Amino acid sequence: MELIFLVAICALTALLKQRLGKQLKTNVTFLNLFRLLFHVFVCAHHLYVMVYLAKMDKSKITDPAAKMMLTYAPVYFTPWNFATQGIYFSLSVLYDLLKVLSVSPTKLQRTLNNCLNHIYTGGIFPFSILVFTMFWGLYVIEPEFVFPKSCEETFPSWLNHSLHSWILIFAFVETSLVIRYPKKPKISIRGFNITFSIYHILFVSSRFFIGYWVYPLFNLLTHFQVFVFIWLYYFYMRFLLSLGLQIEKLKYSFVKYRD
Repeated sequence: MELIFLVAICALTALLKQRLGKQLKTNVTFLNLFRLLFHVFVCAHHLYVMVYLAKMDKSKITDPAAKMMLTYAPVYFTPWNFATQGIYFSLSVLYDLLKVLSVSPTKLQRTLNNCLNHIYTGGIFPFSILVFTMFWGLYVIEPEFVFPKSCEETFPSWLNHSLHSWILIFAFVETSLVIRYPKKPKISIRGFNITFSIYHILFVSSRFFIGYWVYPLFNLLTHFQVFVFIWLYYFYMRFLLSLGLQIEKLKYSFVKYRD
């Protein structure tokens, strides 16, 4: 379904370019319009998912695992990644609108662009890849580790893929559309470390508050093994962050050299 919408976005972009390009003396290019429509589509997708989850009646859910996922949603990393994407793509829509309607860059545009660079490299790229690879990697090994079979009755397949599959496709499409190389990469790294630390303070605290880990896999590990596992995927995410920065740097260098 999402692929059909992406094709529709291409067709609508071409139509709008033809109609608006002759009327407005602004940055109405095919690429700018496509970015805008793509970002609007992702925002609509995320909003629909959040409304769907918000409307779920916990009192009618009998499965303990599904009820726990809804009750302790902030403790799971998937909602953190989804919320980060929601913020990023919402700001991207505002940035795209300013870019399409402005002849020359404004101070607000430059500020937004700088923020988006840091959110993407320090959050979207490493978070989305981690959620996809960690969830589906463990799911293939043993579904009970991350998504018990009993939860499938509460959470439909499309919702599962929206939270754990399409988030990666959206991130990769974004990589192909926009250059997001920050002038000060250390800020992206610092922001990533702060977010990682805040999340894991909440995650570890929940273990003592609830009495067990929200992720079933962690309940099979000793405290030392949990400590090692967290550090392993921290370095994995740091590697992804560095990879994302290098990709953006290559894209930036290529465009600068071409110009």
